[in-house]
Amino acid sequence: MHVDLAQGLLIAAVAANGLLSGASGDQSVKQLPARRRIGAVALIVATVGHRAVTAVAAPTNISQRRQVGSEAALTRLFDRFERLQTVVEVVP
Repeated sequence: MHVDLAQGLLIAAVAANGLLSGASGDQSVKQLPARRRIGAVALIVATVGHRAVTAVAAPTNISQRRQVGSEAALTRLFDRFERLQTVVEVVP
């Protein structure tokens, strides 16, 4: 399938819009109510922590492709991701 420039730009615009919509929804549904509950300063400490843990958790999850075929390696990887994800879920 050949994608010309206009189609490529359209696909990129739709993808960017989806990301922005998701971020806006996250802020409206989760972050703003949390700010009211815990305060603005605590929300900033929590957001920084959340981003730091996500920065480790995402590559950990993505690295599963290198572990295909090894049950033990995949189990360790998923256990690590689960621990990181648990930390992310605790942070507002």
